[in-house]
Amino acid sequence: MRKTLPRSVFAVGVFLLLLAGCSTKELQVQDAWSRPAQAGGTGAIYFIIDNPSESADTLLGVTSDAAETVEMHLSKMENDVMTMVPQRTVPVAALSTVKFEPGGLHVMLINLKKDLKAGDSFSATLSFDQAGPVTIKITVKEP
Repeated sequence: MRKTLPRSVFAVGVFLLLLAGCSTKELQVQDAWSRPAQAGGTGAIYFIIDNPSESADTLLGVTSDAAETVEMHLSKMENDVMTMVPQRTVPVAALSTVKFEPGGLHVMLINLKKDLKAGDSFSATLSFDQAGPVTIKITVKEP
């Protein structure tokens, strides 16, 4: 019994170290939502990117079957006028959170293919340089 106990404890310790090394912290996209909008018009997608890893990443683009065109934009105030600046990419620093929210970064849905009604949902795929494609479910809700 005495010879087995130290080996068992050693084996469990090695297993836990291996398990800890395998559990990587991955980039996540959370709280995705959109406001109601009409077919043929525009809409927007909002969400939070959480990057708990120690590696930076870059959001390269977004696609969705909900609209003919999908673009990333940044809203900003200039001389008392709100403007939208297209964003080719969005950096996601290591150990950071990036918020896509009204009045800031957001994803524009241009020429919607169908009405977006409160309670509906649709999907979009975010393409990251390091994490690759991440498909999310967007819930349509009142703001």
